[in-house]
Amino acid sequence: MPWEDLIYALFLVISLLTGFLVQKGTHDLRRNVCIGVGATLSIVVCGTDVWHSFVLAFGFILFVSLISPRHLHYVTFIWGFAYIGFFHNVEYFGFSKPSPFCKIYHLFLTLRVVGVAFELHDTWKTTYMLKKLKNDKSEEYKKLQLRLKYKGVFASPVDLLCYMYSYVGMLTVSYKISSLIYCFWSLTGPYYSYRTFNDMLSGWPTNAPKISLDPFFRRLQEAPFFGVAYFFSSYFFSVSHVRSPEFYEHGFSYRFCYMIIIFFVLRMRLYVAWLMAECSCMTAGLGAYPALSKPHVGEGPTDLKALDDWMTSLQSASSDERAEGGGGAEEESIDLDSASVDLHEEQEPLDGFYTFDTIQAVSVWQCEFSPSIREGMKAWNMTVQYWLYKTIYSRCPGPRLVRYVF
Repeated sequence: MPWEDLIYALFLVISLLTGFLVQKGTHDLRRNVCIGVGATLSIVVCGTDVWHSFVLAFGFILFVSLISPRHLHYVTFIWGFAYIGFFHNVEYFGFSKPSPFCKIYHLFLTLRVVGVAFELHDTWKTTYMLKKLKNDKSEEYKKLQLRLKYKGVFASPVDLLCYMYSYVGMLTVSYKISSLIYCFWSLTGPYYSYRTFNDMLSGWPTNAPKISLDPFFRRLQEAPFFGVAYFFSSYFFSVSHVRSPEFYEHGFSYRFCYMIIIFFVLRMRLYVAWLMAECSCMTAGLGAYPALSKPHVGEGPTDLKALDDWMTSLQSASSDERAEGGGGAEEESIDLDSASVDLHEEQEPLDGFYTFDTIQAVSVWQCEFSPSIREGMKAWNMTVQYWLYKTIYSRCPGPRLVRYVF
């Protein structure tokens, strides 16, 4: 087994085990563990080149402090991808050439930085539209209120750094076919928004059902099949053979068929990586939303009215229970959010109540057996596709063909 796979397997184990600690901890413990483990792993992955991520992250923090949210997303987008261009050519400026692992890590960090900038802009836009409507009781006003409540981002610089350097979803996997021909690089992610990360830190009220581990075990049991397939296929069909001179002494038919098998090896490796990355999110409780809120990949809850009704019912139950306990009129002034967390016994896990669709990176069987390439591609690296749609495709003016090309 290559040393890269051993390092990656170690990162997976650390992420899975850390997730259980994160899910059981308090808000502050979750935040500290996420940034502590994430910063440590980033230093291990990038080595001395980690300073590039600091420049990117703290440059963004500076923009947040100086630039209006109205234009922040444009500036951050240009900053992030301009720095990627510099980062991939730093050796021409007298700096050491970063490792492939570091390049992939930096790219995924850029996705987070740009993504949260768009979230901050959308929060500003929602607030601006609410002010224009001037507290009327229209349906549009109510929808905007719900959107601000459940999608809005109000983050301090420390909160943003915790999100950017969170270990959850940090894992990357690389697959190099040939330095002369081409490389396969992939982000395992999964990508998730700042709001999804913050919801994980805040958790659900104590009188809500606990997150069940059954979805985690169901997802985990798929990984061994693809892991075994990868192990045996890579053993008999090594990618190192593609880099050897002997490979090019064979005819076209041999090389073509061999590359088909190598592509199978690549897919098996990516499936294992994506599934295990999803499992690390599940152990931390990241992306767990009630099924009644109809979560979508990357987006999180889409039925905000149903989510708000459920949260209101939890608060009402909390208030009723306090009243039955003889708290008296004096206790009625206690904040309901605080009461729902502190004054109730923990509920048992309830399988099927929460879904993890928000952080689903891949649908393996749809990738392999879809009747069309289009459908198969939709099931591949879905959270990053969501990022592309949310930040670029849905916002760029012009015909669909132009947006597809971009």
